[in-house]
Amino acid sequence: MSTEELTAFLAVFFDHYMARGRSVPPEIHPLNVLRETGKKSPKKAEIGLRMAVTDCLEMSLPWTSSQVAEADRVLDSNGVITLSALRHRFRR
Repeated sequence: MSTEELTAFLAVFFDHYMARGRSVPPEIHPLNVLRETGKKSPKKAEIGLRMAVTDCLEMSLPWTSSQVAEADRVLDSNGVITLSALRHRFRR
């Protein structure tokens, strides 16, 4: 799974389900933090990205199947990997 795929997922998931449309200060937005970290240490940024995606997956564990399906629709409509696909890949 590429870094680009995970970054795109995190962007949509964070904005839609964690920030819920609220403004997040740029200095603490996960994508900006990862970008800044990547300038100093690409490996640390990749580890941080995977941790953030794992946090998203854990956050969604109690969701009903209809909530997951809705998230899949939102993610797919934004052209990013779906929650269901990520869950499947991370289970391996």
